[in-house]
Amino acid sequence: MRSWFGRPLWEMEAADADVYFGRVMRRAPSGTRLARSQALRTYFRFLELCYQTELHAMTGRVVSCPVDEMNRPLISTESALWHGPVSHTWILNMRGLAATIERLRIDRQLEEAIVTGGDPLHIAAVFGVSEDTAIRYATNARILLQTPPRPPH
Repeated sequence: MRSWFGRPLWEMEAADADVYFGRVMRRAPSGTRLARSQALRTYFRFLELCYQTELHAMTGRVVSCPVDEMNRPLISTESALWHGPVSHTWILNMRGLAATIERLRIDRQLEEAIVTGGDPLHIAAVFGVSEDTAIRYATNARILLQTPPRPPH
């Protein structure tokens, strides 16, 4: 993995993990992909626990694992191809809404920014987004926190 990436692994981002697991490891057995994914997550946990402060001081980067729930290797073909509903709650309460995975991800990140008071470092660390993206979420969260709620229609 290090030779393929060509830079220190702590600089790896989600897009790099997508390319690695989606293209480079595409033909590898699923157990191999899963083992590499777990090794990468373990490595990043180690970095976050032991060296995050030093790496940030040295490079200006917030170390965060590039493998998240959106780009981790799938365990089985069945889970990769299943397109059923999430739950009965989703069917009954969310029917007809234009909710996509992308919109749900954005909503989750914005909600986290609101709950934490618009802290961009927290957003970058939790979601592994760039500094600019984290600042945008934090700015929007602060605006929403200052705006009084609208009365219901």
